[in-house]
Amino acid sequence: MSRDRTTVQGRDAELTALRAASASGDGRLVVVRGPAGIGRSALLDAVGQQLRADGVRVLPLCFGAGAASCAERPYTADGSGGADEAGGSDCPENAACSAGADGDVFGIARTVCAVRERFEEFDDVGLADSLSSVVRLSEAAGRDAEGWAARMATELGLLFERIGRRGRTAVLVDDAHTAAEPAPLLDAARRSGSLVVATCRDGEPTPGTAELTTVADEVLDLGPLADETAEELVRRAAGRRLDDTVTTGLRTALGPLFTNPGTLLSTFADLWERDRLTVFRGRLCLRLPMESIELPAGHELLEYAGALGGEAPRVLEAVALCDNADVDGLPLLAEAFGARLDDVGVALDRLIAAGVLTARPDGRLSCRCPALAASAAARAGALGG
Repeated sequence: MSRDRTTVQGRDAELTALRAASASGDGRLVVVRGPAGIGRSALLDAVGQQLRADGVRVLPLCFGAGAASCAERPYTADGSGGADEAGGSDCPENAACSAGADGDVFGIARTVCAVRERFEEFDDVGLADSLSSVVRLSEAAGRDAEGWAARMATELGLLFERIGRRGRTAVLVDDAHTAAEPAPLLDAARRSGSLVVATCRDGEPTPGTAELTTVADEVLDLGPLADETAEELVRRAAGRRLDDTVTTGLRTALGPLFTNPGTLLSTFADLWERDRLTVFRGRLCLRLPMESIELPAGHELLEYAGALGGEAPRVLEAVALCDNADVDGLPLLAEAFGARLDDVGVALDRLIAAGVLTARPDGRLSCRCPALAASAAARAGALGG
């Protein structure tokens, strides 16, 4: 199965808006917001490709703590995958970038690392001095002292001004929500005249993301794909004629997540890896159409339920295994778990708030989609639940 990283389906309006923002020639900050898997990173990839083709120099940043290096999203002109596909990065500060990600409150360490990697591309005689000034100030004690933030904003502004001196420049930031306070750095880039595009996960806002969306010139909310676009994504991923049983099975299993491209493509890839697909008479078919389709291991909903800890994983498994689970049954569930009723109630509330479980007006409980229920039930069986 092949994946084309240089194209993105169903986002023509957003791509047009972002190219127009770059063509204006003025510094602008655009926030691209959406839930996990909706295609924020794919859109950023596509924007980077188009801007490079338009002659814009691109500085990619990834604020996510899980990034292997500051070259994680290189936006190469030929569409190659870069560090994440090539097996690493030559960045001399790679270890520092990765190690300091969790404590990089403003995204400064990631920015310094990315600029160092592309030092020759930006080709300004004073760039090294600007980098050194930012690094010295970021490492200095007394960040809480009066005037530190203002001095850092000034140094960042000088850094981005040097980056943009030789022509139009775009700063593309993935996972800006993972930095506690991303707005000061991104605002400094905007004030230098650069287009700044920052992706943020939608959900419970943090003070940092709330500030970022407030100061942004524009916020683009990515919604679900159109159904026909989702089907086309599966056909392209398959690379051959696709039997209707595959799309029908995925649509049934994923329910509302069928139009979430990340979930759709990762589930389809999981079917390949688990040998659930076969070619019959020139068509790609489900090997056992009646067998349940599960979400892939590591899917956000499964990870979130596990990260909640406490009674959340067991509550999810119980709802997955019980066709008539409802709120009124919580006391029995708590008794079966040997847990406090309050703890089970809190876990249920958190699972519902996160979109892992849904509650109908009559109190009936269910998993977000059948594939999630199948995954949770399989896990309960594997653990002897």
